[in-house]
Amino acid sequence: VTATRQNAARNDVNHGKIESDTNDGSKGAFDIMVANILAGTLVDKVELIHDAVRPGGNIALSGILADQVGEVSDAFRQKFDLDEPVFLEEWALLSGTRN
Repeated sequence: VTATRQNAARNDVNHGKIESDTNDGSKGAFDIMVANILAGTLVDKVELIHDAVRPGGNIALSGILADQVGEVSDAFRQKFDLDEPVFLEEWALLSGTRN
């Protein structure tokens, strides 16, 4: 969270509300969830991410190595309508909408 706030300030982005955890009873409350973490953690947290995003809300998942897109897509596909992945060199971004 600290790094996210610093990067937002450095890039002159109004970050609004940045949360680090959804264990505060905010189930299904977020319009968008952005996660820039490793693929294994994303797969482990699919339920937490799903529960935190409101129906029809969006996700943007990055920090995924290109060769791990299939694993992450498989984990999220049942709970999210995924867009085509976007690749930049060896990295990928997955985005989608909660079912």
